[in-house]
Amino acid sequence: MNRACLVPLLAAVMVLAGCKNGTAGQVVAVAVTPTGVNIVVATTQQMTATVTGTFNTAVTWSIAGGSANGTITASGVYTAPATVPAPAQVTVTATSHKDPTKSGSATLTITTAAGPPHITVAVSPGAVSVANYGTQQFTAIVSGTANTGVTWQVNGTTGGSQTVGFISASGSYVAPGNVPTTSDGKGNVTATTLTITAISQADLTASGSSTVMIVIPLSASFGFSPI
Repeated sequence: MNRACLVPLLAAVMVLAGCKNGTAGQVVAVAVTPTGVNIVVATTQQMTATVTGTFNTAVTWSIAGGSANGTITASGVYTAPATVPAPAQVTVTATSHKDPTKSGSATLTITTAAGPPHITVAVSPGAVSVANYGTQQFTAIVSGTANTGVTWQVNGTTGGSQTVGFISASGSYVAPGNVPTTSDGKGNVTATTLTITAISQADLTASGSSTVMIVIPLSASFGFSPI
């Protein structure tokens, strides 16, 4: 075979060798995702290894520190330990089958079980005037829990009282016969603003409130009867 034919043949062999071992001219690299995320104890997380520079994308998974920091399957499913390790940060590594000197890692932070959801309570109407002996329907909107039940209070008393009025379990308020007053310390009295509060039954620290001013109707103050 003459030299002119030998050169193209050698070039073809080199290209084929490159295709067999990987992408010609590229270096094998491994990237692992996700990283920097929090994982709750005893839960799982799918890890992904992206291998470039070769057609062989297989990897071997490992966890720094061994099983005390969790376990991982051949397909990259990581299971966090039952308790938070010390330190809480765990390193998960994927090593290339094609080139064991190449690997990628991700850092996961193991946390305790998530706390209860943030529960909020909103009461409407937010502020209202009610005539003595009058009624007013209040509504509590509870978010953050499937338990939307609330306990109603008037000025801190569950269900209210004769002095400040009564409120039912459904939020129906009945005003007292007289306008509640408070002494100003100078021999005078001022009308007292009442507070209607709805307390979440799912979280006693979560509540919402509304203010009520009890008024005597103008017609009543002049001795007129309403039409």
